[in-house]
Amino acid sequence: MLLTAEMNQQIVKALRSDARTVQDRRRYPRVGLRARINIIPLNENRQPMKAECVWVRDVSVGGFGLIVRSKLEPGQLFVVRLDQRGEEPLSLLCDVVNRHGEDHVGTRILRPLAHVKSSEMRALQSADQ
Repeated sequence: MLLTAEMNQQIVKALRSDARTVQDRRRYPRVGLRARINIIPLNENRQPMKAECVWVRDVSVGGFGLIVRSKLEPGQLFVVRLDQRGEEPLSLLCDVVNRHGEDHVGTRILRPLAHVKSSEMRALQSADQ
């Protein structure tokens, strides 16, 4: 299953309405999820690199828990692309907050990006490679 912008919005809306316990010290509540999303890592010059499909393990208002194959380190910027019905994908600028083991990363959503057309993103990626 591919996580879409609509699905993410529904999850986030539901999370905002849930009551939180005193023991929960996380900034945002999370919900476990097994879905795929497309990410585009950015290099140190903030240029897009090769896109990859990764697994989502949890979602919160503030970010995603991901299972990745590539080595994403804390501070690494990347773009999440969430498909939307009838529109260009929703692009979110994110960064890696922490790394757990070889393939689990905690990420934070920094901000939505202005609509970036898929053709423009592909052009940027091919120019960088």
